[in-house]
Parts: sequence; C-alpha cells; structure tokens
Amino acid sequence: MKKNKYLLMVSSIGVFVLLIVAAVSENFLKDWHAIQGQARTEDGPIEIRLRQVVNNDLRRTDRCVTCHIGMAPGEQITSQLKVAQPHKPVVHDPAVMGCTTCHGGQGQATEMDDAHGDVHFWTEPMLPAKYAYASCGTCHTPLDVPNLASLTSARQAFERLDCYSCHRLDGRGGTIRPGGNVTGMDGPDLSHIGLKGYDAEWYVSHLGKSREGTSEAWKNSFREIGDADLRLLKLLLDTQMGAPKLIEARAQFNSVGCTGCHAVSGFGGQNGPDLSRVGERDPNQL
Repeated sequence: MKKNKYLLMVSSIGVFVLLIVAAVSENFLKDWHAIQGQARTEDGPIEIRLRQVVNNDLRRTDRCVTCHIGMAPGEQITSQLKVAQPHKPVVHDPAVMGCTTCHGGQGQATEMDDAHGDVHFWTEPMLPAKYAYASCGTCHTPLDVPNLASLTSARQAFERLDCYSCHRLDGRGGTIRPGGNVTGMDGPDLSHIGLKGYDAEWYVSHLGKSREGTSEAWKNSFREIGDADLRLLKLLLDTQMGAPKLIEARAQFNSVGCTGCHAVSGFGGQNGPDLSRVGERDPNQL
C-alpha cells in the first residue's frame, strides 16, 4: 500500500516538474521572446507578446510578425536586427494582406521551421525569395500577357522614348533628366499601373503640356509618339502589376506554345495535363 502511495507521489511530482518546465519553455524560452527582447523603439523596449495580422476576407491569421517585428502593424523598430527591418514597398500592404497569402508557409506557427512550412505534411512551404512573384498568379490569373517578343519590344519602346526620365518602373527610373538635371520629374510610379488603372487619354494630356512648354522638362523630354509605339506603351502599361518576373514567365509560356497542349484557367489544349493549379502540388509528385 505504502509502495503505491510513494509511486503516486513520485509520479505526481514528476508530472508537476514537467508542467513547470513546459510552462517556462513556452512562455520564456522561445526564440521569438529573445528576438523581441532585443528590439527597441525610440521609446525603449517593446512589449513581449504574440503579434499577428488578421485578414478575415482572406481567412488568414499570420503570426510571422511575432518574429519579423519590423513588419508588424504600428511598430517603429529602431534596432538593427535583420528581422526588425520593415517590408520593402509593395502593391499589397503586408500589414493588411498578411504574409502567407503571397509567401506561403504556416501563418499561425511561431517556430521557424514550422512557420516556414519546412515540416512533414505541410503542403504550402514558404516560397524561396527568388520565386516570390510566383504566387501573384494565384489571384491575378486573368492578365492579358503577350508573348515574350512583344513584351520585350514594349519595354524597349518605354526606354527609347525616354519614359524612364520621369517615371519609375519596377525600381528603375524617375531620377535623371536630359540636360544634366539629376533631380528627375515627379511623375507617378508605373510599376503597378496595370492593377490601379490609368487615364486612356494620357498621351493627349502629355502632348498638350509639352506644347504649352510650361517647363523646360516638358519641352526637352516629351515629343510626339507614333501609333505603333503608342500600342507598345499600352501593352506594357496593361501588364504592370509589380511582378515583372511573373509577367516574363507568362510571356515565355505564351511564346513557346505551351497552351497548344496544356490548359491554364480554362484556356489551352487538352492533350497535356491542366496546369491551372500545378503550383499547389507536392513537387515530389510532379
């Protein structure tokens, strides 16, 4: 009888100790605790707690910002930690859209391997940085993308006509003016114009300002454009969604005739497998 009591007492103490260790580990020894403990704002240390971005429309709850605190809504981190850096400017605000919508991974996890999706049976691991644009096609599927040759000609026309002098496109341009003025013109960034839309009469407006000669910049940088080049510029603007690599990939897909055998989003041949959702499949099964 006493032996059973001692056994029960020892096992109870053992369970109690395990619970204490688990509680300490869960609440004080996690990596994200250490990360947030090093983070500072102008007002001092930040509050150590779980942080998350919730998007009810997309049914996403992402806790990536628990470690990547520089991207958390409302945080102004001054520490020089890699994970404390803010997200670079993109068309979709990560503080609203969340992270896994574009990058993949397991949004509700707070351990690095789990959050990045590098675990068994998780079908949506985080995309490598070089493939970051691949997920854009998940939502933006009805893009009218030309073949690669036409897209290349359109980009060449944009450069040849000196549009980069005033406008920024995918991180390039908008800084150098003809005649040595390096301040550039305050033209809008056109990297996402295909998503936002633009005035179809932009050329008439530009030509009018150039002829009025209200500034030297307008006189020197803008001139009449032929119909062929206007068509190329329209083609380029219509495909600008802030994901140049995705557009190039789709243009290449169109150029080599893949749709002769494969269908994507209901368009294409039927001899090969449908590729509409192939990006969601396990690579080991392809």
